Parts: sequence; C-alpha cells; structure tokens
Amino acid sequence: CGAPGSVSGGNGSWDVSGGTTYTSVAVPLSCSPGYDEVPSSATVTCTSAGTWSADPTNSATGQCQIQTCAGLSNPAAGSWSCPSGTDVGDTCTLSCNTGYSPNGATSTTCQAGPAWDGNEGDGCDID
Repeated sequence: CGAPGSVSGGNGSWDVSGGTTYTSVAVPLSCSPGYDEVPSSATVTCTSAGTWSADPTNSATGQCQIQTCAGLSNPAAGSWSCPSGTDVGDTCTLSCNTGYSPNGATSTTCQAGPAWDGNEGDGCDID
C-alpha cells in the first residue's frame, strides 16, 4: 500500500511500524501532544487490492483535533478573559473590578492533557 499519507489537518501521523503490506495489521493514528484522535482508535488497513481500507488523508477516516480546557470560574470580584479561546496553548487573563487587586497570578495557559497550568491565582482581594 505504501505510506498512508498525511493525517488530515496535520498534528499527527499514521503509525506504520507494523508495516504497509497486505499482511500488515491495522495502522493506528498517533496524535501530537495536545491533540486527540477523532474518531478515537482510528485505523486503516492495507487491503488485498493494495489500497488502504479508507483514505488516510480524509478527515472522516481520522484526524487529530486540538484539546480544549474547561472554562475558568470567575472570582467574585473579577473575570477571566480568553480572547483566543481555551484550546491548548491559549492564555487567559484575570481582570479585577475597581477597588480590587489580583491575589496571585493574573494569567493561565491551557496545557496538553488538557489542563490549566495551575497559575489561576486566588481571585481578587479588596484593596
């Protein structure tokens, strides 16, 4: 069958360590850190006709989607702003209401997992 080609959207590859011939086992999708397989456990298999069982470059066959962190809870006297979103690599910033100051960090970044980097601080304290 030859190499299965690029994963739709990039950020991953088809693991051909088991081979690319008709006797090969199913070739699983392997995603980069911070990305999830969609659908999960996506595979393609080399058929007796010498073609892949599904088009490995088609997003319906399998793709790697970026992970998204859960939304942040706003503190009583402030709010989180995430202008780029809450995907892996995105950063959110904390703003406090007038008369209040941040207690700790004022920004946090979504990491692979997905999980926030732990720099959410302790909200906003009265001045």
